[in-house]
Amino acid sequence: MKFLLPFSVLIFLFSSFAIAQTVTVSEEVSIRNDNAYDIIGKMGDRFLLYREQTNKVEIQSFDMRMRQSWSKELKFDHKRFDIVGMIPNRNSFSIIYHYRKKRQEYLRIQKYDPAANMIDSATIMQYPTSFGEPSQQMIYSEDKKKALIYSIKNQSDIKAISYDLVNKRILWEAKFEIDDSQFFNDHIELILNNKGVMYLVMSKDNRKNKIDDHHYLIYRCGKQSAAVEAFKLPMESKLSYSVLFDYDNRNEVLVAGGLYATKSRSRAEGYFSIYIPDYDFGKYRLNYNVFKNELIADLEGKTVRDFKGLDNVRIQDIVLRQDGGMLLMFERTKEYERRMASAGRGLVGADGLRYIVDYYYDHVFIIAVHPDGTPHWNQILHKKQYSQDDNAIFSSYFILKTPSQLRLLFNDDIKLESTVSEYVINSTGDYDRNSVMSTKNQEIKLRFRDAVQVASNEVIVPSERRNRLKLVRVIF
Repeated sequence: MKFLLPFSVLIFLFSSFAIAQTVTVSEEVSIRNDNAYDIIGKMGDRFLLYREQTNKVEIQSFDMRMRQSWSKELKFDHKRFDIVGMIPNRNSFSIIYHYRKKRQEYLRIQKYDPAANMIDSATIMQYPTSFGEPSQQMIYSEDKKKALIYSIKNQSDIKAISYDLVNKRILWEAKFEIDDSQFFNDHIELILNNKGVMYLVMSKDNRKNKIDDHHYLIYRCGKQSAAVEAFKLPMESKLSYSVLFDYDNRNEVLVAGGLYATKSRSRAEGYFSIYIPDYDFGKYRLNYNVFKNELIADLEGKTVRDFKGLDNVRIQDIVLRQDGGMLLMFERTKEYERRMASAGRGLVGADGLRYIVDYYYDHVFIIAVHPDGTPHWNQILHKKQYSQDDNAIFSSYFILKTPSQLRLLFNDDIKLESTVSEYVINSTGDYDRNSVMSTKNQEIKLRFRDAVQVASNEVIVPSERRNRLKLVRVIF
């Protein structure tokens, strides 16, 4: 059992509109040798952190004041193994891993309680060794009761297994070839619903000279055992500028939202929404809407008389509503690469020269649509974020969701000493902007895109600086 240095806990209280935030910062954890880490979440009276190194997995526990209470290395059936994925749940977590022994391949799962004690294990699959096979990857369903383990070979050959984590059984397994596709070029989304059904979405012919042929090719597997169904969704002579797919488990509908263009993929002229009901996979509803002049004027900060489209915009999130509608969350982003005058710091390009990459993450705008795809309301949330050579890991935002409102949390500036703000948005698009906390003198840089919501009013945000990790707990 490994312990860190004696703890230091910092607690801050802020009041805004009669609402108080409690912010607690943990002690530092060195992640210099880690391949990956993840916040498992809150289990009872502790918070668990998953840390992965080569042939080693460690779980660290923090108490309610974010003091480290214990650390435990997990044991596996073989000393050499590959982690496929970790699935957190409310009162447990599971790890799927792979290893090779005596010309046999083993795919196994181990389940742990909040004390990181193994409470169950099972072999998902055993099969003869076949060298040259690609590594396996994993996604899991929204309710965290199903897992999809898959691999892609030669960018076209798919192997997939849908696994029931509760009943410990394979729901289906399938092998199929993607028609006339390059997976890593055409792949848009891979989704697993709560029933263990897989959706693979491929974008086809999304370029100006093929605008009349642009469509999405959607594969579904698991609805009818392991049968693979393919569905073509034409985009009606429009190009996709940015798109995101999701599955609405409440209403059993595959949905999508994004931006479209007709003249050039460099500028978006409006937005679209897609609804594909599971009960009739061949039917769909596709709605296009042009941007309103008021929205454009607010985004650009001026009246635009000759609107030619929005550039540097992407869809970041889809928030599903209980009535079947959704909120499309867009953000203005830009990456700018420039060559350095001297041979100092910076990224080395293929030409051997050094470059600096500037990242701009600015205003967020939300467009709410009804279940039939018609517009409901829109709202712009102003912010400006700039960083350099950091892959924008501290930029953008995190959404804390409750049935009545959304909290959009973000860094005001991407630097060591800054402030954190929030937008609190209600169901009709009205909002308040509040100050949440200051990072002055705390030596924290918050990665909001990697935050985890652990309760309706509570979030854990990782802070990463110089290979040192802190966990920041915020209670509203």
